Amino acid sequence: MNKVFSVTDLSPEGMALRVLEHDDMRLFPVATRIEGTLNLHGEKHQLTAVVRHLGNDVIGCQFETVQENTRKALKDFLDPEALGKELRPIPGADSGTVWYRGPGGTSLLLLRSSDGHFRRISLFVLGSFMQWDEELGVTTGRARSDESSNEVRGIFRYETMLLDPDSAPDAGKLNIAKTVLLSSNLPQDLKRRCVRQFS
Repeated sequence: MNKVFSVTDLSPEGMALRVLEHDDMRLFPVATRIEGTLNLHGEKHQLTAVVRHLGNDVIGCQFETVQENTRKALKDFLDPEALGKELRPIPGADSGTVWYRGPGGTSLLLLRSSDGHFRRISLFVLGSFMQWDEELGVTTGRARSDESSNEVRGIFRYETMLLDPDSAPDAGKLNIAKTVLLSSNLPQDLKRRCVRQFS
């Protein structure tokens, strides 16, 4: 079988594949070993993986055999500094939300009130979230998709993210947030504001 699937989540240990045609789900029973080519910034990397999870339209795979050059390419691709440099503004209809998106599921969402005052800053990166809220302060944790409420409309996919907070803000995650933000192309005043909230 030679088919192309988009990667919706990527880590050094595995990836999630998006399946657009529901009939293709039957090709990926749990524990199936798959071989393929991963395209990272135009470079092709051969790898093997094992299917570990099936969602509504997502296949969760764990890498089995990864060559050293692919391991290095994954590390470089997922480096927080590199992810920050790739953040790009996404135009939106809601004037109260500023959204930046990057590879590997990286998203920066800034919610502001009608007077332009920021009320919440949320960063999603490498399966984690870091959030500052003017009432709740700083929270960190893991982010996961609620597959039961995901919706597809044409080429758009809407996901509800469930946030599993840490018992206390995780300094390591906050350092990742600061690295992503400092390496980004955000306007300097916005960058400083975001970093200050996560410090």
